[in-house]
Amino acid sequence: MSRKELIEEVASYEGILQGYHDVWGNYREASFETKEAVLSGLGYPVEDEKNLKELYVKRRLEELSSPLEPIYFLYEGRSGLVTIRLSSELLKQGTLRLKVLKDSEPLYERELDPEGLIQTGHVEFSGATFWLYQIELNPTLEIGYYRLELIQRDNLLSTALLAVTPSRAYLPEILKEKRLWGLGVNLFEINSRGNQGIGDLTDLRQLIEWTGKSLGGDFVAINPLHTTTNQYPYGISPYAPISRLYLNPIYIDLNSVDGVEIDLTMSKEIEEIKKGGFIDYEEVYRIKYTLLKRAFLRFYKEHYLNDTIRAKKFRDYIKGEGKNLQEFALFMSLFEHFSSLGLHRWQDWPSEYQSPLTSASEEFSRKNSKELLFHKFLQWLLDEELRAVNEQARNSGMAIGLYRDMAVGSLCSGMDVWANQDIFVHSCSVGAPPDTFSPLGQNWGFPPLSPSALRKTAYAFFIELIRKNMRHAGALRIDHALGLFRLFWIPDGFKAEKGVYVRYPVEELLRLISLESVREKTLIIAEDLGTVPQELRQLLHKQGMLSFRLLYFEKDHSTGEYLPPQSYPEMAIVSTTTHDLPTLYGFWAGRDIEVKEQLDRYPDEESLERDRRERQYDRWRLLRALSREGLLPEGIGLDPSETPFMKESLCRAIYRYLAKTPCLLLMINLNDLLGIYEQTNLPGTLTEYPNWQRRHPLRLEDIMKRPFEWLKQLRNSQRPIS
Repeated sequence: MSRKELIEEVASYEGILQGYHDVWGNYREASFETKEAVLSGLGYPVEDEKNLKELYVKRRLEELSSPLEPIYFLYEGRSGLVTIRLSSELLKQGTLRLKVLKDSEPLYERELDPEGLIQTGHVEFSGATFWLYQIELNPTLEIGYYRLELIQRDNLLSTALLAVTPSRAYLPEILKEKRLWGLGVNLFEINSRGNQGIGDLTDLRQLIEWTGKSLGGDFVAINPLHTTTNQYPYGISPYAPISRLYLNPIYIDLNSVDGVEIDLTMSKEIEEIKKGGFIDYEEVYRIKYTLLKRAFLRFYKEHYLNDTIRAKKFRDYIKGEGKNLQEFALFMSLFEHFSSLGLHRWQDWPSEYQSPLTSASEEFSRKNSKELLFHKFLQWLLDEELRAVNEQARNSGMAIGLYRDMAVGSLCSGMDVWANQDIFVHSCSVGAPPDTFSPLGQNWGFPPLSPSALRKTAYAFFIELIRKNMRHAGALRIDHALGLFRLFWIPDGFKAEKGVYVRYPVEELLRLISLESVREKTLIIAEDLGTVPQELRQLLHKQGMLSFRLLYFEKDHSTGEYLPPQSYPEMAIVSTTTHDLPTLYGFWAGRDIEVKEQLDRYPDEESLERDRRERQYDRWRLLRALSREGLLPEGIGLDPSETPFMKESLCRAIYRYLAKTPCLLLMINLNDLLGIYEQTNLPGTLTEYPNWQRRHPLRLEDIMKRPFEWLKQLRNSQRPIS
């Protein structure tokens, strides 16, 4: 076998795809150089053929030599088959026993005589032969996680995780009777009299109460609440976190925390940062951090040391979170320490602190236990506030309640990667191939999870990630659901357009999501915008997960006309826009095109004029679509030049158009209700545009005084299941 053939074989083994079709229908073949670079990121010494082959053989033999896979799947209440691998040596040693355990308690045991087993095949690799046998497991188990053990002569040969999953993800019973609507909100944009310069969880609780009780909505969708550094410009995007496991303390409402005392000086500083239309993340976080630290010291003295009821609740939370919270608190303490020295990336810290497992890190934990406790305290406060939000949703009569969002990845310099280095690929980034929006492709800067390493650990990190993001939520949106099927990897030093797709074990990942979804009673929305294989959409539908549909993109591609409402799928949530796209008001006025022109984002005048021309056509097409459905407002004709700016009546008509679709959920964006022109984030910009920084021009209290009668009527008009 030549070196090139060896590279190709290893690439195939690691799930690197040979190529893909881009949005224009062109086939882009993965280059040999890119495959080499990706394999290097996966730890293969690609420059040394001998060592490359040795490592490949070693990894394959380690995998094949284990009689059990790392994880098996059964469906709830059904028997099923599991495949085991046995070497000739094990076959000679006689009878085996296969046990199923739950929390160390044996539930089921079966004796396996190799001579009586049905052989289904064999695998030959590097001179070794492994025989495959299918074993039927008869116990009808409830959904959850179990342990498989394979034993021979009282020796434990192999263990595996057994995931017993439902056939589909959770779907609220009410959605079998009627469709629902709710609000889409960027929490940080909320401007209220009570908050401290940024929307917080108390604002969210009030918004949920108003939406449920006054408007009749059944959910409020928000941005990810993941931990970020809150440092401008790289640390303010909720989609670029340092951890997806834990929450951002910037969303804590100081007024809700016992022991917070806001003195006159701090009160003046808070009033100062609330002025103007933009959020100063660093100042908001500095003030909150300072006051929360004081509150913690008071809690520590009055409660923690005296083991009060409140302290016991805190200790219970810490115990329940276990190792993950300990590592998070350690990382945050180290991050603060080294950031004060100008070292903001853990890769730049002294080597003895570049892992939570070193003796230096353990010593730091012991010496700074109170500091670590403070970071655990912040997460406890957030968890308690989020629990109160969820309770408010139930008390407000919402069928779904809080709709959370989970970003596609976390930063390479963050806690998730620091604490789980073995499952991340450090010399590659996740991105997107060239398309009409980004002709050169996109590099998002997140290290990808290694599919093989994930599976080797029985998806422990992934399960915890899903579970954490479903906490206190009635729905969870999974950003870039394509990443469950395949992810676009870009090796360091390569242009985005030179990236390759790497395959992920999508069916197993979806079954784990469904399992957690049913356990937590959380509806799943899989964001499948853009070029998504039909195979993935079929899998999502089969698993009972909702598709994500936007008005802007739902067109007949042969004519450019907007699709009629009846052409939308039922298993979907529908809306007009997202944080990365213009609001309805901005779209109609072409504000996004103006901004891109001002920022010199167009390569030439022709591209600018093409966008302007297409937007004019879109306005015309949208008016025609409304007219066909009898929804064109009085006083608005089919000529878009007669309506140069969005009107409230037109905005309402567009949402009524979406309300006529079969989609189970309709999301109405608060920014559209407020007539906001500027979009939240302009992809491809950093400091040129105030991404994630705008706050609403109206206070929340004033917004909630508005009647919005048409929203109150929406529940009873156009939404019943046909």
